[in-house]
Amino acid sequence: MNRSERVITALNGLAREKVRNMKGTGGDKAPDGLSWKAWWEKNSNKKFDLCSCCGSKAEDGSHVKKVNVDDRSCYIVPLCHKCNESPDPIDVNSGDLVLFIP
Repeated sequence: MNRSERVITALNGLAREKVRNMKGTGGDKAPDGLSWKAWWEKNSNKKFDLCSCCGSKAEDGSHVKKVNVDDRSCYIVPLCHKCNESPDPIDVNSGDLVLFIP
């Protein structure tokens, strides 16, 4: 089993949440002058390394909303550029979602 297959197998064993990328948030700044990556690491107590959707290298601290639930909150989650640009809902590790309250 190669690295990608191991990552996908590990991701499939975690609780998943369907989310949709929020449009128009690319220019939003994280609090305290932090990058979204640093903000996510500070508030999740985790290392920002893998895309929460596909397991590739995480590049973006992405603003997402949950799909199919009555929750209008904004969450930050590490994603690769490809997953961050997806126009369709994606599945992410629910443990990677960090609530953002502006």
